[in-house]
Amino acid sequence: MKIIEKTKFEMKFQSFLGLCPSPSSLKVDGCVRWKISSIEIIEEDKEKKYFRLIAEIDPVDINENTPKQELKLFRNSIISLLSFLALCPIEWLSKGVFTFHLGEDKYRQMSLGHMKTEYSLTPVNNYETIINGMNLEPDYLIALHFIERAIGSEEVLYEFINLAICIELTTGKDSKESTTINPKCNNGHNLKKCPECNCDLLIPNTLRNRSCFLMDNSLARDFSEARNKVFHGRISQIDNKFLDELKDLNIRLLICLRNYFGEKIGLNSVDDLPFAIKNKGNFNPIVSVYFTNKKAD
Repeated sequence: MKIIEKTKFEMKFQSFLGLCPSPSSLKVDGCVRWKISSIEIIEEDKEKKYFRLIAEIDPVDINENTPKQELKLFRNSIISLLSFLALCPIEWLSKGVFTFHLGEDKYRQMSLGHMKTEYSLTPVNNYETIINGMNLEPDYLIALHFIERAIGSEEVLYEFINLAICIELTTGKDSKESTTINPKCNNGHNLKKCPECNCDLLIPNTLRNRSCFLMDNSLARDFSEARNKVFHGRISQIDNKFLDELKDLNIRLLICLRNYFGEKIGLNSVDDLPFAIKNKGNFNPIVSVYFTNKKAD
């Protein structure tokens, strides 16, 4: 049987990675766009935090005939997922090189472009950020798990559900608002006592009110309306129009959560998401990845 060599992808980057994603962190269920047999990260310069990423891909998925835009999409997907899962910015030192096997010991290399020789340093400038991230309280670590699940979700609805669970957990831990409030009459007056038995009247406070520390009023309103449709509405309400609106909402929620948790471990705030994460609804996530991290001697 003829054995076809895999396509190889290499890329250099600078990052203060203290913890690389495990195989389970990068595994999601569903169909595969790019079948990757291995990813390896080698630390080339310990002082400058230079790394080399090497991946092997099934040549059926990526080969010498693959359009350049598709190659860039592959590159962006790996780097964005690594950056988001590790909650650590990544500075590109190269734009990536593909090596294609053409048969009979012939190979072709394609570079995605040259990098400038000078570049700005990553916002993460010491190991304190990584240590802070590893020392997050258990409630936060659980919440981050659902962000990870959201990123790996292939369908926008499941992405939203995971983000909603994360917001519920974060709100339950950090909100200063009371979990119960007095009901109000139609004129807006608080009803503090039952007119029959004089007992205190209390009802559960809304998630929208309790999450005001996490997001602005506009985002809280949109999130609350979507959450009510998904968790308490009818199936007929989950139509294509609603799902299209959910895509934009999920991006806004991811930015909100990224900045909230990032602040706790010293990351700068972001106004937008990496290309591959923002556009992941247009392609299937990477699955079944074997990940190793080798340190320089």
